[in-house]
Amino acid sequence: AASSGLQERGVISGLDMTPEAALAKLMYLLTTQRGEDLQLEMQQSLRGEQSVNLYDVRYGEKGNSGQPLDKTEDQKRPPGPFQKDKLTRAVLRVSGVGLQNAKVGDPLKLRVFVGLTNESQFTAEKPDSPEYAGEMAATYEGDEKTTLILDITSTLQQVYTKDGSPIYITLIASPEQKFWYRGLFISLFAKAD
Repeated sequence: AASSGLQERGVISGLDMTPEAALAKLMYLLTTQRGEDLQLEMQQSLRGEQSVNLYDVRYGEKGNSGQPLDKTEDQKRPPGPFQKDKLTRAVLRVSGVGLQNAKVGDPLKLRVFVGLTNESQFTAEKPDSPEYAGEMAATYEGDEKTTLILDITSTLQQVYTKDGSPIYITLIASPEQKFWYRGLFISLFAKAD
């Protein structure tokens, strides 16, 4: 939760690289890469300088205080070289959550489904479906100050069947609640070769 603000601003993780390795890697990549390719390469092992590769999937914001939602659906492809069989951990983070007509201290719950497509939306009402990743729960900290985190590794391993395909995320609020958020992110940690 502490790093959510940094992730929203595009800061990338150095994982377990030493500062010297990170500097040398950055100098090399600045001569060969630009933009998102540079960010992607910085989080992947090139020559054994880190033990884990990290793939950030950034979905963006949904809704606002004037147009809160009771459900959101979004999809985004993981960066090109991500391979499911190397996945060790997947963490979903929803930051800057706002909750309509709520007070600080109220409970906030969002049900999370991974892999629901338009054809399978009927399962969104069934928490026993294989796409159900769990419930994100927290105490509401005020408009856009709340961050929710959920480990979705086992669900993603079950429902993500084709490398390169989008990861579908569906969030459903508790009855009578409406919400919005500033950012939705998945951090995919994978074994480095």
